[in-house]
Amino acid sequence: MRLICGNCDAQYEVEVDMIPPEGRDVQCSACSHVWFEPGSGAPVPAPAAPGPVVPRRIATASFRPAPDAQFEDDEPDLPPLSDADLPPLRRAPLDDEMLAILREEAERETAARAADAFGAAPPAEEDPAPPAATPEPQVIFAAQPMAEPEPEPETAPRPFPPPPPSRPEEEIEEARFIEEPPPADEPVDTEVPKVPLRASRRDLLPDIEQINSTLESTSQTEFAAGEALSAQAGQRSGFARGFALMILLALLLAVLYLKNDDLQAALPAAGPALSAYADLVDQARSGLARLVSGFLGEGA
Repeated sequence: MRLICGNCDAQYEVEVDMIPPEGRDVQCSACSHVWFEPGSGAPVPAPAAPGPVVPRRIATASFRPAPDAQFEDDEPDLPPLSDADLPPLRRAPLDDEMLAILREEAERETAARAADAFGAAPPAEEDPAPPAATPEPQVIFAAQPMAEPEPEPETAPRPFPPPPPSRPEEEIEEARFIEEPPPADEPVDTEVPKVPLRASRRDLLPDIEQINSTLESTSQTEFAAGEALSAQAGQRSGFARGFALMILLALLLAVLYLKNDDLQAALPAAGPALSAYADLVDQARSGLARLVSGFLGEGA
């Protein structure tokens, strides 16, 4: 279905289902003009004779409500304007690009309708332009073959370091087994004494039995020293315990003598024993005082 704008004559192809039978309002996307498009079921009005073009402001003036009588002016009514007095409307000219687009659309629609009517295939589209040839890359740096590495000159083998000087102990041990050459006058004994190698090695090594005996004596000495230290520690601990026990006993006897009256009041059953203990301490004190006074008197 084709829609034509009455303002700018723009044409649109839409589906028939988009316009209901009772019609609907449509708007032009080019000039925003709105008009009512009747549906396919509505009767097609007869073409009317072309009349004079009426400005939009005059056409919309008839829909304004009539003014109230109380607001009417006292001035006389002006004569109505005729169509000849109105200036003709001027349409804005379309640019060439828009006209070319509209012509292409019109030709395409005409060709499509003709093809549908006669059952012919639609005209084939023009082949797209061939792609532009890409410029060949320019060689900036030419590849050069790499030079082969020169062989390294063969170096002479390093001499072995001299052997370390022998220690004097090793020289002495070697001298033990080196026999002095006999003098020229004496006959040389060509016979070599048959001395087993194991015997010479055994003489060089220390005696295992002697080492074991030394270790045993050392361990026994350490064990005896440990026992002596433990005995001394035991004696010291026993003396300390006895001394502490005597101090505690003396403190207990002093407390019993000093708190004798309080203890007798608190423990009536132990009163006779406590009183006897107090009398005994008093007698000991008096005797000690006489002894000290007599000793001091003799010394004077």
